[in-house]
Amino acid sequence: MIVLMCYEDNNHLFKVKSNCIDGISCPICKGLVGATQVDKSDLEKIPFYEELKRYQHKAECLSCGHGETIFQTKKEYREVHVCPKCNGALVDVWKLHKYQNNVNNRNEKLSKSLSISVDMDTDKMQLKLRAIAKHVGALADELDAIDSNEHTELSTKQIELLEHMIELNKQNGMSICSCDVERVLKLDDELPKHLEGSE
Repeated sequence: MIVLMCYEDNNHLFKVKSNCIDGISCPICKGLVGATQVDKSDLEKIPFYEELKRYQHKAECLSCGHGETIFQTKKEYREVHVCPKCNGALVDVWKLHKYQNNVNNRNEKLSKSLSISVDMDTDKMQLKLRAIAKHVGALADELDAIDSNEHTELSTKQIELLEHMIELNKQNGMSICSCDVERVLKLDDELPKHLEGSE
């Protein structure tokens, strides 16, 4: 750690963490600096270069559009200041989106509709949505059948088949589809009720 002193003003003292002082100027007045010696007791009172360095950022007013360059230390930094022209919000340009959305949202009337913009191949999406609708329809039919008690009891064969399908799907990291359940429920209807030649 080195303590540096400004040649322009001897009261401008600061310390740096590295031994390389190439390109460093006084953070207060931008004057030339050089190394100096101080007592160990005074060393703690001397601020680091980063604490004194003034950073600049551009700011823009949300109300009137006035632009301004603001100089601050990292400790003093604030995203929003008061605009000197209209007393509006003077916001760091890198944070504008954060505040512009809030202003725009306040000015717009609340809408109860939902609007979604999708940038993609709509043909593929349409096919996917049809597949989802097909499965949702099958599931709705299945739920209606349960509600109307069409299938109150499953045969032993149906139960075994469902258990087998669930186990296979579980092994493959999948879940059973409502279409599969519907096929198993219809399976009992397709099975012959009487053994051939028993009549």
